[in-house]
Amino acid sequence: MNEAQLLQAFYDDIKEPDYPEKSVGWWFNTGLQEPYRSQAIRNTKDELLDTIRISLGTALNGFNWQGSPEGYEYWYKVLNRHDH
Repeated sequence: MNEAQLLQAFYDDIKEPDYPEKSVGWWFNTGLQEPYRSQAIRNTKDELLDTIRISLGTALNGFNWQGSPEGYEYWYKVLNRHDH
């Protein structure tokens, strides 16, 4: 094998990670308990609820925490509670 073939074989062996691509709304509805679920849905623009994300954390980053009624610290704690 030449260098180009070895390099191609290396990249052929690398597989994309199998992340569960789900909508923001799906992540909120399945990953959050009340009252977090309703608050997150209320804080997210309707058109973004159908946006595809790979995790609850990336879904939660879909709205402005600082500009939400609950504030940045509240959502930071929610995210850290669900990340562990």
